[in-house]
Amino acid sequence: MQMTTPIDKIPDDPRASADEDAELVQSIMADLKSQEMSDTGSCVEAPPTPPVYNADDMYDSQQDYDDDVDVTPPPAAVQTRTLWCSLWLEAKEPIIVLLLSVIFGLPLVDRILTRYMPRFSAEGGTLNTIGVICKAIVITIFFFLLKKFVR
Repeated sequence: MQMTTPIDKIPDDPRASADEDAELVQSIMADLKSQEMSDTGSCVEAPPTPPVYNADDMYDSQQDYDDDVDVTPPPAAVQTRTLWCSLWLEAKEPIIVLLLSVIFGLPLVDRILTRYMPRFSAEGGTLNTIGVICKAIVITIFFFLLKKFVR
């Protein structure tokens, strides 16, 4: 898809377009900051923003040294979590394993497997060893996919 601009939409003064673009960027940045302030549902705090350096300050010819200044780095920011958030993060994987074991442990799943793959059937309509191994592989794949997509 080719994107074009009609001639009547092109601004006469290119600096006016740059000013409009700067205003647009500033409004987007203000919106993002307001969203960050209003976002209280997050479990983990956002990392601190890096300090802004002035290019002129980086190339000073004089280097000032002060022996009284403490040069140890500040302590790492402590991430605060709510109790429910911590419980969910800790119990997420065991809950997934519980649900998968209940679902794949139903006799209906065994009947479906033996109906479509008769090689997995043993005497009495149960699964043989190959069927149990294949069922475990399918459960492992489901667990891996759920673990990746449920965050």
